[in-house]
Amino acid sequence: MISPQSRELFQQANALVRSGRAKEAEDALRKLVRKNPKWDQALYLMGLYEIQRGDRVKAEQWYRKALSCNPNLPDALADLGQLYFLRSEYGEAEKLYRRTLALAPNTPLIQSFLAVSLANLDRVEEAETLARAALAKIPHDPTASYSLGQVLRAGKKWAEAIDVFKATLALDPNHLQALTSLLKIAEQINVLPDCRSHLERAMALDPEDGDLALMSVFLLQREKKTDEAIAKLDHFISSFSNQLRNALSRREGLTQAKTKDKEALRQASSDCHFLPIMLSRFYYERGRLHDVQRRTDAAYQDFLSGNSAVQMAFPDWREGRDGFLRTVENLDQAFRVTAFDFWTAPSATPETSQRPRILFEVGFPRSGTTLLEAILDVHPDCAAMDETNSFNAALLHMNTLGKRYPEDLDRLTADDIQALRDLYFTDAAKNVDTTGKAWLIDKNPLNIIHAGFIRRVFPEAKILVMLRHPFDCGLSCFMQNFQPNDGMCNFFTLDDTFRLYDKVFTLWELYASLLPPQVALTLRYEDLVADRETVVAKMLSWMGLSWSSDVLDHSAKGQLKTLTPSYRQINQPVHAKAVDRWRRYEAYIRPFAAQLAPHLKAFGYESALNETDGAV
Repeated sequence: MISPQSRELFQQANALVRSGRAKEAEDALRKLVRKNPKWDQALYLMGLYEIQRGDRVKAEQWYRKALSCNPNLPDALADLGQLYFLRSEYGEAEKLYRRTLALAPNTPLIQSFLAVSLANLDRVEEAETLARAALAKIPHDPTASYSLGQVLRAGKKWAEAIDVFKATLALDPNHLQALTSLLKIAEQINVLPDCRSHLERAMALDPEDGDLALMSVFLLQREKKTDEAIAKLDHFISSFSNQLRNALSRREGLTQAKTKDKEALRQASSDCHFLPIMLSRFYYERGRLHDVQRRTDAAYQDFLSGNSAVQMAFPDWREGRDGFLRTVENLDQAFRVTAFDFWTAPSATPETSQRPRILFEVGFPRSGTTLLEAILDVHPDCAAMDETNSFNAALLHMNTLGKRYPEDLDRLTADDIQALRDLYFTDAAKNVDTTGKAWLIDKNPLNIIHAGFIRRVFPEAKILVMLRHPFDCGLSCFMQNFQPNDGMCNFFTLDDTFRLYDKVFTLWELYASLLPPQVALTLRYEDLVADRETVVAKMLSWMGLSWSSDVLDHSAKGQLKTLTPSYRQINQPVHAKAVDRWRRYEAYIRPFAAQLAPHLKAFGYESALNETDGAV
């Protein structure tokens, strides 16, 4: 039984906490929970108090204590769901939001939070329905509006997302998250100059935000103010370097002191992860500008510093790098020692006529695959889905079927193959509409290492290999701010980059010797930029497609909005600016000429060997 005195004390503490004056409520709250250790409302209020203090760990403990007393306390369920959401544990957040809505169905904000969780779980259609329904109930709520924008952004509905974020800002002009989200989309789809006023407002609200700082640099570049842009980057590199040093020192001090303040340690560790990521982006951008100015040594050092910063953020990067290399080596060994039967006589696939044929566009990162994908995407008979997980989902499903990859490719039954294909096409349908299309374009450069799986499971598919001068290709990989997955962890140094290039194309040359000639076509990036019409006509003829003049103007007609590091370039007309960039970096590349000599000769770039001191 809760005494009247306790209820009165609760009302006072509740008013203080909910008005943002949690510190003043501390004594009253602690007295409350001592006298009423099973009162769910008091325990929940302690959780709110800890949130205001910035201690999410303790807040979660109090929420759980409240729920142990009353499992059906909606506020505690909802706020615990928010904590999971903030940790990107969207599956757990979904469960808690659904429990909340079951108890309190007329809570549209919780419905909108659930929608964003679902969007982050790749359930975008369901998420959009929920988000729109929530906003319809509270049309003037900026949080519900922002949530719908997030869902639309997750679904790559860029124009609609921008409109919704603008509507959010009409409701709350200082909604920083809406401003930042709008600007990120605008930068990605090449309309950032149209949003200058939004950027200025956002930077006034948060002048130290790294994403906003980079956008201001991009605008300066558009205005040809390169020196001013570099000066800004110098400032932010210095500022974020200082922040990183402080974060590292803070984490070390907390660790050595064996602190019990888990939230402080978590925050310091988080800073030691995210600050290097932001710092790397500044270094990459400054390196790119130094490259434009032909300050080669300065550019090289910036890219090296950027890569080092990413390594700091992802301390397990070596495991990813070495694991990917082992995969390539194991595939090479397997296909050299095992004579698989499927190369020239693949299994029949009776449902082929009901689905588009697949063009697997492969090669090496930064070889021009994104440009070619954008060109194909404007052809009326093609649909491109950019880099998705559809192929990997099918590849990994071999294990579920009890088959080893690649050893058991020959042991796949007709039912196994159908299951793998169904999984692939079902997943692909979530990313691209192929209705009425003859070809599905699946671009993922490093899927070149899985040509054997492609031939076995998708025998009707074709493989388009995009080549670029190995020196330029490797150099560009080294200079890119890739998401550091296992494959991309090979690009932090030129040594690792060219080692991977050598192994990948040694494997491809083996595949090429086994594949029927009509299955694969090799194109060179340099030929594409020199004579686009001839190269594209050759490719379309090989695919059995008629000519379309749209392919000559992809930057004006294209709809592809890629999330790869090439997104800036695909919105521009084809140019040859990146051809032979390696010559300015020859001093750094010369040591790898002998290693790459077989590929330079095989792909028609052997003249480089006669121009490099390291020639063989």
